[in-house]
Amino acid sequence: MKEISYSQDMIISDANMLATLSVFCKKIYLPYPNVAKDVHWAATGLDDDIVQKIEQAWESDPERSLSSDWKEQHKLLFDENIIDFLPVRFNPKNRHLDNPDDVCKQLYGDTNLRGVTTHLALNHHIIRDDLPGTEFFHGSGKSGIFELPKEFFSLGLPTLSANDDRICELRSKAQQQGIDQFWDMIEEHVKLADAKKESYTTRAEKLRDEFSKWSDDHWKFRGKTLGVIGLTAFSFVNSTVAPLATIAACDWLGDVNRKWAQRKSLNHLGFKFISGLKMRIN
Repeated sequence: MKEISYSQDMIISDANMLATLSVFCKKIYLPYPNVAKDVHWAATGLDDDIVQKIEQAWESDPERSLSSDWKEQHKLLFDENIIDFLPVRFNPKNRHLDNPDDVCKQLYGDTNLRGVTTHLALNHHIIRDDLPGTEFFHGSGKSGIFELPKEFFSLGLPTLSANDDRICELRSKAQQQGIDQFWDMIEEHVKLADAKKESYTTRAEKLRDEFSKWSDDHWKFRGKTLGVIGLTAFSFVNSTVAPLATIAACDWLGDVNRKWAQRKSLNHLGFKFISGLKMRIN
């Protein structure tokens, strides 16, 4: 399972993405939210115009409690150590950016419009060079590995977003069965989408179609195999039918095995994993 640093925003407001990341990722780190608060406490009593402006802006900031309110809303995900806010610093090293304000504006828009809490937190976050795991930005190349499963499960996972208990239940199931094979499959399809210049939504739709066909073949295989076993057992009782039935069964199984042997092993293992999860979702 993969750790990520969620650099898209202060919180994960997309319910589908929250469910996807919580189920499939080892841990999700959100930006450190208390830069403005730290300035407030450190500057108490100081006679500095800039500091006083920050204090005044922080006191009246409508997003001052955005992160803490969201944490309370998803308390279980924090308690289970699935999500956490980054500490103020893992180490003192920063990225070298000629103009951090311009970079921040390109990524997030004018954060001044959102209040000093968000503005200072995202400006602090963007210069950090100590982010754990994979850094996540919606729509970036690196995010593809998370965007694709989000799109694939878009019909099911949003129903989990209002119920953190179910998210944790599905996450536990994912960790018990084949999640490494799932990520191998996803990585392969991200590469394929990038090579063909497909959107991850388009690739997810194709993957969903392949999964649907695999599921049909899988259940037909199970049903027909049971039928073949029953027919073969009956044939042993009827010595006249037995030789013909056994030959037909072996021939049919040979065709099925050849079909399955042609499937990509990554898809097969990944689909087995997905099949188990979708049974839990549904």
